[in-house]
This record gives sequence, C-alpha cells and structure tokens, in this order.
Amino acid sequence: MVMDQLSEEVRQESPWTMMFADDIVICSESREQVEENLERWRFALERRGVKVSRSKTEYMCVNEREGSGTVRLQGEEVKKVQEFKYLGSTVQSDGGCGKEVKKRVQAVWNGWRKVSGVLCDRKISARIKGKVYKTVVRAAMLYGLETVALRKR
Repeated sequence: MVMDQLSEEVRQESPWTMMFADDIVICSESREQVEENLERWRFALERRGVKVSRSKTEYMCVNEREGSGTVRLQGEEVKKVQEFKYLGSTVQSDGGCGKEVKKRVQAVWNGWRKVSGVLCDRKISARIKGKVYKTVVRAAMLYGLETVALRKR
C-alpha cells in the first residue's frame, strides 16, 4: 500500500510497470523512454524521501537491434544485465528459458534426493510412493513453468 501511494502519479498498468514490494520493473519501447520513465520514478520517490539505489538499479534489453547505447540515471550509467529475477523467475534478454528450466530441473533433483529413501523402500506401498512423488517431485518440477515458452527441442 505504501508503494502504491508513493508511485501513484508515475505508475502505469502492467506490463509497462510491474511492482512487488520494493522491486519495480519498468518496460518501454526504447532506451530514451526507459530513461525518461526512470527519471520520473526517481523524482517521484525521492521527493517523498525514498532513495533509489544507483548500485542496485539495472536494465536489460530484449530483442536488441543496436548493440551499443546505455541507460543513464542522473548522468550516471546504469548497469546492463543479460538476465534478472522477478518474483523468483529468471527473465533472459534473449527471450529464452534455459536458466529457468535448469533451475526447475535442479529443484526436482533436490526433491528427489530428499524422498529417494521413501521412493526406493520396498516396504512402502506404490500408492504412498505415488502420493509422495506427486507432492514433492512433480510439484517442484511444474512450479512456475506455466510462464515458460515451449520449444521443439
């Protein structure tokens, strides 16, 4: 609620502005628009006593046509990244989902390791093993993948 009040005059509808707690994602069609929106956000927040961290502020270009160019905040260059995390999911500049899929596979293996003793125990019924698998292993694998684009490979 606090961020809603602080950002009321500069906030746009999703997907142009996405907020969660104190993380803000600003989307735009060009670097110039990003700089303009970033400056509007900085002004609106700092006017109310909230400081925008220059060291934590980053930008990412998706489907970048011109490789050069920078984004500046009050004359200071903002760090460019190839990926960032938002709400636990990895967003990549190339539009790919490889990092997110690898993270999910790792989560599945971690879940498998935790319950492999139960799943491999001959004394436990197949019905119980199935419930454990569905609850731990499959849930870890499918979590968040509804946003991942599928590819033939």
